[in-house]
Amino acid sequence: IEAAAAGKNVVAADRGTARDYLGDFAFYCRPDDEGSIVQATLAAYYSPVDPAFARHAARFTWNDYGAAMCAVYER
Repeated sequence: IEAAAAGKNVVAADRGTARDYLGDFAFYCRPDDEGSIVQATLAAYYSPVDPAFARHAARFTWNDYGAAMCAVYER
């Protein structure tokens, strides 16, 4: 999230919850496949950064996360 908010392309594993946060902006790879990692990394490196990605990532702040966690505990 920090790299995206700083205006960088991001490579993430195609498993877990990364897609929930990074949406269609990230370059996804299979973490157990070296070729997939290389391909996603090169694609991210040579692709222009989408300015909307930084705006999307900036929505995820530590303050908002903390408030959401407090609300969960309060319920």
